[in-house]
Amino acid sequence: MRTHGCIDSPAGLGADGHACWGFERSEEFVGAALDFFADGLRANRRLVYLSGEPVAQQRERLDPLGDVGAMIDGGSLHLLELKQLYQLGEPVDPDAQAALFGAATKAAHADGFSGVSLATQSTDMVVEPRTWDAHLRLESRADRLATSTGFSALCGYQRDRLPAGLLADLTAVHPTANSFPEATLFHLFGKDGGLALSGQVDRFSTETMTRALDYAHRPGQPTSLDLEALDFIDHHGLEALVEHTRRLDADGGCGVHGQPPIVERLCDLLELRL
Repeated sequence: MRTHGCIDSPAGLGADGHACWGFERSEEFVGAALDFFADGLRANRRLVYLSGEPVAQQRERLDPLGDVGAMIDGGSLHLLELKQLYQLGEPVDPDAQAALFGAATKAAHADGFSGVSLATQSTDMVVEPRTWDAHLRLESRADRLATSTGFSALCGYQRDRLPAGLLADLTAVHPTANSFPEATLFHLFGKDGGLALSGQVDRFSTETMTRALDYAHRPGQPTSLDLEALDFIDHHGLEALVEHTRRLDADGGCGVHGQPPIVERLCDLLELRL
């Protein structure tokens, strides 16, 4: 299974890694990106750094990687400003943007790289509430992409600029996150063409889980949900999960498998069926 849960460092995430990184100072995210990129260099991956900062400042921040100029000239490192790719303050098209990530990964393979490692300081993309829904769907689409193409991503969010509820939603749609107060104790992520739910879900995180399931759903397309890595769920979470699967019966369907003993016991006690 892919790396999932709480992590101390983005090093070692692998070719299918996707991490949400909450931070307070820009230097904290840069440090994490350097660890992430060091792995990417060892694996012959194309590195892409994306932030709101000017490229010259990005280049200076990444200087510890080595000869940054040679990397840029050789195509192994791309530096991009958010405003070059996005109309900041406006919602993205999740499917179109995920397709661009896929195309960039395909191009990297064609150029002799093993994949793409993208580190993006994404805070400026979600400061406006009208952007949240589309961005969360994009994160979910990108995560499904990471399971099969050689695309991996480290997504940074500056905590003091974003509300707690949004930070919780962001961690929920990544398989991994660093430890910070707003982070959820569960993760919903891509696995074998479907989804997996890991960690712990209780009454306080049930609404976040419901939203994460909605962000991951693609209308009219069937999916599967693996619960093998779910450590705990209370009756609030289970009832919401059952409601979700029933709601999808007429919209592609959602098959559930890998139920751990706690789910089976709760289903028996509450006379519910997934």
